[in-house]
Amino acid sequence: MRFYLVISEPKGDIPAGAELKFFEWFKYLKKTGRITEYWALQQKPGLAAVLRLNFAGDLDELLAGWRQRLPSDFTIEPLKDPKTLEADLAKKILG
Repeated sequence: MRFYLVISEPKGDIPAGAELKFFEWFKYLKKTGRITEYWALQQKPGLAAVLRLNFAGDLDELLAGWRQRLPSDFTIEPLKDPKTLEADLAKKILG
């Protein structure tokens, strides 16, 4: 399992109805567990989302679908899954 933090910034003109279609797709991804959490950005248009994916290729596929529905630029940060993070922290604390 791979986790990523994706921050999107829409670019260009957004066609009428594109946001509605995008959020319908986004809700589906949330329901299926590919998106674990998401937040609207406060200072500018865009979203931050935590993606949970099985394969690295899934990220490219998901971002292509995202761009197709809502043209955006992305900042992507790989994250550790919670169990690995917990083990790493325990190692640091307990030695």
